[in-house]
Amino acid sequence: MWWSLSLVAAGFLFSLIYAYHSHTHSNALFRSKLFKNRIYSIGILGNFFARLGGNSIPFLLPLMLQVAFGFEPFITGLLMIPTVLGSLASKPIIRKIIQHFGYRQVLLVNTLLVGLCIASFALTTADTPIWLRAIHFFIFGILNSLQFVSMNTLTLKDLSQQDASSGNSFLSMIMMLSMSIGVALAGTLVNMFSAYFGAEQLDNAFHLALICLGCLNIIAAYIFWHIPKNTPV
Repeated sequence: MWWSLSLVAAGFLFSLIYAYHSHTHSNALFRSKLFKNRIYSIGILGNFFARLGGNSIPFLLPLMLQVAFGFEPFITGLLMIPTVLGSLASKPIIRKIIQHFGYRQVLLVNTLLVGLCIASFALTTADTPIWLRAIHFFIFGILNSLQFVSMNTLTLKDLSQQDASSGNSFLSMIMMLSMSIGVALAGTLVNMFSAYFGAEQLDNAFHLALICLGCLNIIAAYIFWHIPKNTPV
């Protein structure tokens, strides 16, 4: 516990040091001027918080299927395929959706839908039909893909050529950080709820963890509410 807290404290300290460095040096890797771009700042914050739930699902769902529902690892892997298929199926239409509705409306609505979809996984049980589970995963794949592509393109769209490389690198770092924290948060929630319910009710622990992650994603929609209404595509 103390080792983990020490690492967090050290990371926070070095972040402050680098923030000072980026503010005082014009050739810093991540220049402080990046965050004066409102769209970029909104995109970075939105990417971090909206990915916490979505990035934890590939970890949490297979774990729930095996540990709580008793599925074999091979079957669990097969059940995750519809998520990938949904992601691939959405690619050809994402651009048209964004062009038609705009970034603000797409991200506001889709962030809410992703959160609801994550929370709705709490309704599944070991007896849920395979076909219904596959459809559920497929829909999540579509929504999650639309979310990630929309957030990424919004974040980088207004950066100058000088800041494009630096901005993209920082976005990549935020994506990895959000993924790590999302998985850690999911595991912590399951561990906390399983300690409360006991080993006999692991399904309840996973269900509550999914509801919490879904609510976190829904709250993240507030960030995208700050996108200017006239933001060009």
